[in-house]
Amino acid sequence: MRARQRLAQALESAGRMDEAIGEYEAMLVLNPNDNQAVRYTLLAWYLTAGRLEPARELFKKYDECEWNTVFAWCHVLERFLSGDLPGAEKALGVARDQNPYTQVYIKGHRELTRETPPT
Repeated sequence: MRARQRLAQALESAGRMDEAIGEYEAMLVLNPNDNQAVRYTLLAWYLTAGRLEPARELFKKYDECEWNTVFAWCHVLERFLSGDLPGAEKALGVARDQNPYTQVYIKGHRELTRETPPT
């Protein structure tokens, strides 16, 4: 599974997004509990590629918006991209409650550090 994840990352780096997405999807079939956390990367790529229906399926399957920053803020984006502005506003409230610190980075008011913290 680690080799497959590295393959997906290499495909991403090569700009071969459809193939990378396919690898991540296959990983979730093999490991539905997703202890490697590929669902977060896959969700971001679904939204980047405008694949809203598969993104919705991940939201249903993993239902993490109440406690997971990636899912909460991606749900805001998914609702916005779907044209559901009231739903996006509601999701924004959940995301802000879940993690109010994320917004300053998304809006560009604060830059990410050069080094990623270990946790």
